[in-house]
Amino acid sequence: GTAGGVYSSMRLGDVVVSRAARFHCRRDFKKASFNGQTYRSHWTIPMARLGDARAMMEPIANHLTGGRTPSMSCAVEPASRAPKIWLDGIDGIPPFHPILTTDFFEFGTTRNHLSRLGMAVEMDDAMLGLVCSELTDPPRWACVRNLSDPTINGALTRGTQARCADFYYTRFGYWTSVASALTAWAIVAGDQT
Repeated sequence: GTAGGVYSSMRLGDVVVSRAARFHCRRDFKKASFNGQTYRSHWTIPMARLGDARAMMEPIANHLTGGRTPSMSCAVEPASRAPKIWLDGIDGIPPFHPILTTDFFEFGTTRNHLSRLGMAVEMDDAMLGLVCSELTDPPRWACVRNLSDPTINGALTRGTQARCADFYYTRFGYWTSVASALTAWAIVAGDQT
């Protein structure tokens, strides 16, 4: 699925994979008992086919540029390379660093420091963790999210930031979703070997 980037080192189209998800609600579910809870799935992501996914993602880079952004400085980094796959516990990402689930349209900026809390921000993955936490014998699970919008320049006004995030999602959401679909395939296929 799609998500907003929170790390300045990650770019539009990159894919984040985490074995954890956390509720980060600040509106309708701010006082819910599950808010602030982190759920984990203790297993090792199979990596045998991730190289195949990366190779198939190389042509996607050509589809992650173009269009007129609401501001010349919307993104911290342009998408000038093939999408990269980031996993919790690797490349400087802490183990079980969660995907953040919010209850409103939230996106990472250079000033809101969401990277301290998680790998990306979206609106439903922690529900999977919550449901699995209530099962006697839960399945292994992971959150696979493509960055449909990169980390946004926090120096812009909040309205411009929102327009930038919406622009990236609307313009590039299809191609960024291809990257996460390939990553999900690689994980499932790697688990079968």
